[in-house]
Amino acid sequence: MAKTTESALTPLLAKFEKHHEKTKALSYVMNVASFDAQTIAPKNDGAVNERSEAMGFWALESFKHQNDPAYDQLISDLQKQNELLSPEMKRMVYLERKAIDQLKKIDPKGNSEVTTRLRHTILSVNGDYNPKTIREFIEYGFLAKDSRAFREHFNSISPGINLKYTYTFDSGVEEDITVPIGVNFFWPDA
Repeated sequence: MAKTTESALTPLLAKFEKHHEKTKALSYVMNVASFDAQTIAPKNDGAVNERSEAMGFWALESFKHQNDPAYDQLISDLQKQNELLSPEMKRMVYLERKAIDQLKKIDPKGNSEVTTRLRHTILSVNGDYNPKTIREFIEYGFLAKDSRAFREHFNSISPGINLKYTYTFDSGVEEDITVPIGVNFFWPDA
């Protein structure tokens, strides 16, 4: 009987290993893209926009990968076989369950501060003032680059405080930097 149970565990462990390898690959891609974004080489608008789109794509793929219902089920199945797992594997399964449970707390529609701000800024879409129409447009029809252009235009015509600061590096090079003031500025995370 124990041998049958152990042989049933083998395909579960193979699926776990395959998922883990893809997770590492996605993480590597995101790290490379993030490093490239930090160095911003080359410094032209087209490269920055393309890099941002690529990072968004890979972030979404990683999120989907980690939120795959089949993977959630796989972890549940491995937890049921807990007594057959090595101590290292038990720990990995425990950590994966914890990560999955944390990801489940994230809004599945990906609503963020920007999305919320857009919902409060946009009054109508093609003359339609229905909040449902506005929400659906923002969530499904408003491309990231269009959203960015809209926010830049909105910020350029809105009265406010100039948060630009000219910073002079030790080398004498000057660069305009925007002072980041957001929700966390007034209420820092604990």
